[in-house]
Amino acid sequence: MRLAKEGLRVVLVEASDYSRSHRAETITPRIRLPLEGLGVFPSLTETLAPVAGIASAWGTKSLHFNDFLFGVDGPGWQVERPAFDRMLTQAPARQGVKIHLGARILSPPKFVGGNWQFDFTIGGTVVTCRSRFLVDATGRKGTPWLSHLSSRIVLDKLVSIVWRGKGCRESAYVAIEAIEDGWFYFANLPGCQPVVTLSTDVDMLRRSTQPLSRFWTSRVKETVYIQRWLPSNPDLRALRVVSAATVVRRKPVGARWCAVGDAAFSHDPLSGLGIYHALQSAIEASHGIAANLKKGISLSEYRRTLEGELENYLKARRLYYGQVRHWPNSVFWGRRA
Repeated sequence: MRLAKEGLRVVLVEASDYSRSHRAETITPRIRLPLEGLGVFPSLTETLAPVAGIASAWGTKSLHFNDFLFGVDGPGWQVERPAFDRMLTQAPARQGVKIHLGARILSPPKFVGGNWQFDFTIGGTVVTCRSRFLVDATGRKGTPWLSHLSSRIVLDKLVSIVWRGKGCRESAYVAIEAIEDGWFYFANLPGCQPVVTLSTDVDMLRRSTQPLSRFWTSRVKETVYIQRWLPSNPDLRALRVVSAATVVRRKPVGARWCAVGDAAFSHDPLSGLGIYHALQSAIEASHGIAANLKKGISLSEYRRTLEGELENYLKARRLYYGQVRHWPNSVFWGRRA
C-alpha cells in the first residue's frame, strides 16, 4: 500500500491462498497504530477477537494478570490468521497492487541489466516477472529460492507443539505457564475454540521415547492452570509441530533488495510481536525503497533500525526467560539463563 501510494507498481507473489488453518496468535495492543496508519483497522476488526490481558504463572508459581484494558492502546487481539491475512490483502488490491495467491516460484531471482528476473506459476500458467526492487517477505522458514541473497543464523532450538479443539469455558484472557521443559500458551478463538501450545526445544522432543501425544499430555499434567482450561478427553490426533526458533538474516539489506518481518529476523512466540514487527518493518522499509528507486538513496537507515530492534528484542528475551528459576537443573531454562 505504501509503495503503491508512492506511484510505484507492485506485485505480490504469495504462496498461500489463505485456505489452510494456521495456529492462533495473540497480538499486542500496539498493533492498532500501524493498522490505523494504513487505514485498515476498522475493516479488520471483524477478524479479531479482543483479549483483556495475559494471565501468567511465569516468574512465580502463582497466577498474575497483566490487563491490557488499562493501557492507552486498549485490548490486545486474538487473530485467526487465514481470515486476518485474507482481509489484509484486500486493501492493497484496491490500491492497484497486483496480488497472485497460490503462486509458486520456479527459478531463483537473478539481477540482470538493472532488474530482478524470475519465473513463477499461477493456475498452471508460467509468468516471468521483472522488477527493479525485490522484497523478501517469506517469513521465518523462508524459501530456498531466496537463500542465495543471504544466509540465516538459527539462535535456538525452540519448537511449538500445537493443539486446537472445540469446547471450553469462555475466557477473555490468554494464559502462559512455565514447566520444567518449556512453557504452555492457552487462548480461545471466537466460537470457543481452544488453542494450547507447548513450546520446548526440538532436541528434547526428539530424545523422548514417547509418542507425540503422550509427550504433550505428560507435560500438560505438570501444569497447575492450563489443564483446568482444557476440555476433558481432548482429541490429540491433530497435534502439529512448528518451528518457533529465533532466526536472524545475516544480511537483511542488499543491492536492490531487502527482507522484512520474520524474513529479516523472527521473534520468540513469548514476545507476541511477530505480526507487529512484520507490519512495522514493512512500513519502514517502504520509505527506504521509495527513496532508493527515486533518488538512489541506500537503505542504510532501515538496516540500522533493524539492528537496533534486534538488539532490544534479544535483551528483552534474555530478561523474561531469566525470570524463571524454579528448575535450576533444567536444560531448557539453563540454555536461556
